[in-house]
Amino acid sequence: MDMSCSHTDAAARRSAGANSCHGNKCLGKASMGAKGTLLNDVHAEVLARRAFKCLLLDQVLRHGVEHIQTESSLLIKNPDADPPLQLAPDVSLILYISQLPCGDASIVPIHTSEAAAGPSDRLDPSRGKRSRHHQQREGEEEQEAEEEDDQRFERPHKRLKQEADINRTGAKPLSQAVSETVRNGLISHSVGILRTKSGRSDIHEHNRTLSMSCSDKICRWNLIGLQGAVLSHIVAPIYLRSIVIGGSIYDQSAVARGLYERLLPISIPEHLSRFRVNQVELYHTTVPFVSGRCEVEGRANVSSPSGFSLIWHVESVQEVIVGSMGVKQGASKKALDSPNVHSALCKRSLFQRFQRLIEKFASCCRPCVELASRITTNLIHEETKDRAIENCEAVDVSYRSAKRAASRYIEMKDQLRSQLFPDWILKPDLERFTLRFATGSQAQELTENA
Repeated sequence: MDMSCSHTDAAARRSAGANSCHGNKCLGKASMGAKGTLLNDVHAEVLARRAFKCLLLDQVLRHGVEHIQTESSLLIKNPDADPPLQLAPDVSLILYISQLPCGDASIVPIHTSEAAAGPSDRLDPSRGKRSRHHQQREGEEEQEAEEEDDQRFERPHKRLKQEADINRTGAKPLSQAVSETVRNGLISHSVGILRTKSGRSDIHEHNRTLSMSCSDKICRWNLIGLQGAVLSHIVAPIYLRSIVIGGSIYDQSAVARGLYERLLPISIPEHLSRFRVNQVELYHTTVPFVSGRCEVEGRANVSSPSGFSLIWHVESVQEVIVGSMGVKQGASKKALDSPNVHSALCKRSLFQRFQRLIEKFASCCRPCVELASRITTNLIHEETKDRAIENCEAVDVSYRSAKRAASRYIEMKDQLRSQLFPDWILKPDLERFTLRFATGSQAQELTENA
């Protein structure tokens, strides 16, 4: 799955791949790490967004705020000044996914999947001559590729015939009120509901995944943006312009429902007007993805998805991740605490980039020093509001506090949860790891000396 950036101006148009990520695993509840060093979800869509955040942090680290407007930068100064940066108006973000994202968007009518995308929706209307076996396997690909770890257990809906009424997802409903039973040999599916990613049906409750489906995550990004909470301290909400989905199974209305139409009833308070429901452009392409399951099976005797995830982004990151462990290839279970095996995209690594950014601002030009002072004060206030600190040169700030300090972002996310997605799983215990930030008195001293 790729995320590309397109730059346009009056004279020319150019585009470049921002990152490319591949993966289909996620960790179970018992395996998730509380230190922020593991990648709990390595589905390609999630990795691509993390790589994009890493790219933004690297660009701000390199150029700063005052000199961000370079030819290669994706960001410019925000005229409103709060937050100080925004996506450049001549930059468009395009997300390519080689198959339907797991969850609600993959529940599509089989009988319309061949014809649902009209000429305006297809990037390539020619289908080519593909075997019946390939078209059937491609329809099953989403269900099998998202399995968590072990391919030995045969789920009931894996035995369904492809001629069934709908394409089914392995993602599990969150609401206890939803019962998806087998009727007449077919699993009934509810649409428009939240789901967790797929996992074996016989797995023990304590190790089932807490990761939300990719459809649900993309849907939420279409309201609160791709930048996340921590980057919201310095960057205004960033939205995708378009999503391109490959594969022979597709239905425009079902994908729109899963990726943004569920958001339409939300009421956004006036003071949160920086956020919006992003009715992202949707496209379907039938151009084969050369590394997709169907294409690989046509060339080799391969029957199950790889356990590895691949990460590449244009600035500096090229990694191979072991999906069942959430760390870089070559790590042993005894060495999971070694920084050498931690991905550049894990929570701790991204938080460390943000920490270095604030430290750099604190020794830069006066506007940057003032920005660093303001952000640090907010972070430390959020961290220490329930306890007193005296004469401290620095305070350990948790990742959770750094997120909560982005008050407008958090309020919009809370609005979404209260109005539309009350069952969304929260994981505060995975966000309590800390990094050290200078106190307000030190930041004030830096400001006076700038």
